[in-house]
Amino acid sequence: MVLYLNIIYYHYEGKHILKPEKLVKLVRATIRQELSEYKLNFGNPVQEDKLYTRKEVMQELKLSSTSVWKMCRSGELKFTRIGRKLYFSKSAIDHLFSQN
Repeated sequence: MVLYLNIIYYHYEGKHILKPEKLVKLVRATIRQELSEYKLNFGNPVQEDKLYTRKEVMQELKLSSTSVWKMCRSGELKFTRIGRKLYFSKSAIDHLFSQN
């Protein structure tokens, strides 16, 4: 936003108050400032949670299909539905163990 205001100000009434080189420096400085603010707010990206299929959960936890289905239905085991398939995040599985 700052960039647009500065460009409008420097091109007031069709007059070029700045030389093109100076305008380029202004644009670069503004972009650097915006990027540094972005890095402060979003410097540490969130790690994506690995998704497991129902079969992987059954094999890893040594549970039957019925047990996994009951846990999903009761809300004990959170899942994500993509199309017709259910996927379970690593954090949801860890949360299940932290409750018990």
